[in-house]
Amino acid sequence: MTDPIAEYYLMKYWLLAVLAIFLLPDAAHSDSWPDSFSRRVKVQNNCTAERKIYLDYKKRNGNWVVGGPWTIQPNKSVKLLDDGNKVFHRDGAQLYAHITDSGKKHLYYTKGTEKLMKNVNGRNLEFHEVQRFFLGDFVYIMICKSKMPSDL
Repeated sequence: MTDPIAEYYLMKYWLLAVLAIFLLPDAAHSDSWPDSFSRRVKVQNNCTAERKIYLDYKKRNGNWVVGGPWTIQPNKSVKLLDDGNKVFHRDGAQLYAHITDSGKKHLYYTKGTEKLMKNVNGRNLEFHEVQRFFLGDFVYIMICKSKMPSDL
């Protein structure tokens, strides 16, 4: 005969061990993070003028692509579409952006010092790593003064 209390604790610790394997912090920054951990990209423009944004992002299939430009009106947020398809970015990968104002002046709101040069339609554009916020099914990018995603 088995002890029901012992079985309960055994099952509880087994479940915690399984969850710990999937929630380890180092795994979240690995390029081997499963494709299913992708989120829709939403851009919040907190500026007083419109901004255009190009993104260098990692798709669900693991390929890096440059998308855009998307025009974001002031004090608006946009769920990005590329050729009518929802834009998804893998959680474990960095996200880079090239942001301009209406006069095509290059602006950047950077998380760090890392930058990339990308050829986009015959033009060399400078992309900077951007700060990301995760909330539910979305990864948010904030332009200008930051509001937390929960404030949107």
